[in-house]
Amino acid sequence: MVDGKLYIDPKVDELFEIAKSFRQSGYEAQANQWQEGWFAGMNDSLVDAKGNPKQVFSYFLPTWGLPYVLMPNSSPKEVKVEGSDKTKKVGKDTSGDWACIRGPMPYQWGGTWIAVVKGTKNLELAKDFVKFATLDEENLKNWALGVYTNEYLKKIDPTIGDKLSQGPGDFVSSQRS
Repeated sequence: MVDGKLYIDPKVDELFEIAKSFRQSGYEAQANQWQEGWFAGMNDSLVDAKGNPKQVFSYFLPTWGLPYVLMPNSSPKEVKVEGSDKTKKVGKDTSGDWACIRGPMPYQWGGTWIAVVKGTKNLELAKDFVKFATLDEENLKNWALGVYTNEYLKKIDPTIGDKLSQGPGDFVSSQRS
């Protein structure tokens, strides 16, 4: 609302025109997000209604989309052969073919938040932890590369158990201001 009136940012019209152009030119897969066809594009097995191959060149995903959406769906999948008990693999391994870039505008979808409780007795330590977890470049690189394996963490704290680790591919969307 601006001055008590509904205001629609002109960027919405611009994005609508881009989406319309993509649809008319056949540049988008017409696959609904989180549906089978949408995931099929990640391992290059997407086909249109006529069975023609469709290749996807990008996905808009939150930072957690790389390790939890794209990576697990970028390898061939076993599917049941219609009218048979047999299965076959469809798609190909595209796991090394993807790259991440900064999107055209800021984007946030879920994630983990770090907060410090008001009145904490260890305010400076809490501030140091928040900086380490969100802005320390070595820590963020280690997090993204999967350095924090269970073996690595057990050397720091042998009591952590056998299942705690951070696999590669996840990263935070921090930026210094």
